[in-house]
Amino acid sequence: MSSLAFGGAFFAWPYHAGVAAYVQAHGGLRDGARVYGTSSGAVVATMLACGIPIATTGLELGLRAGRDGLAGRRTPFFRPTAFLAPHIAEMDRALPPDAHERADGRLFITIRQLPRLRQRAVGEFPTRAALLDLLAAAVAVPGLTVPLVHRSPQYGACLDGGPGVPDDDRPGSHTTRVGVFTRGAYHLRPSVPITRALLLGVPADARRRELYALGFADAVRYRGWR
Repeated sequence: MSSLAFGGAFFAWPYHAGVAAYVQAHGGLRDGARVYGTSSGAVVATMLACGIPIATTGLELGLRAGRDGLAGRRTPFFRPTAFLAPHIAEMDRALPPDAHERADGRLFITIRQLPRLRQRAVGEFPTRAALLDLLAAAVAVPGLTVPLVHRSPQYGACLDGGPGVPDDDRPGSHTTRVGVFTRGAYHLRPSVPITRALLLGVPADARRRELYALGFADAVRYRGWR
């Protein structure tokens, strides 16, 4: 298959997970293909690039992390450290020991660096810890996952990568862009529009599983795979 780019999805990331699970079920990415991700799309991109089985492991770890991060509250906002910690812990447990080696040169995580908020797609991961650090930077939303910014040892003050994500710019390459919004330059998007409540809140597990199923079904129907 061609390279893949998962745009920002807020809490509708299970849609991306459904698409990624379809890709895994059909042989995964071809040799040389890349996977790009920004914001919560970077988490799904990392699962795909590092070989985490999304249908059985990736979806479930995301659901657990959301429940643990909420800790019985109705909103994830205003307790950023408590909300982010279980997400990073779940990824740390699920990633294989050589995750950074699998990801290096194949996975590209988008962050924005302060003070200019310059968007940067990082594809080099010297250590497993560096990969987890970039994931935390990719989802750094003030008041939600960080008090103000994420401070990366290598990249300094960073924020969430934003909704947009770059294409594979190598000559002759093609990128299938996956997004959850009705607008934007996406090749694959929800056949049923995702509501604002599902995007900006943490839906119940049943609703998130529905988003996952929708992503998988839309990937089955999509005719642009290469």
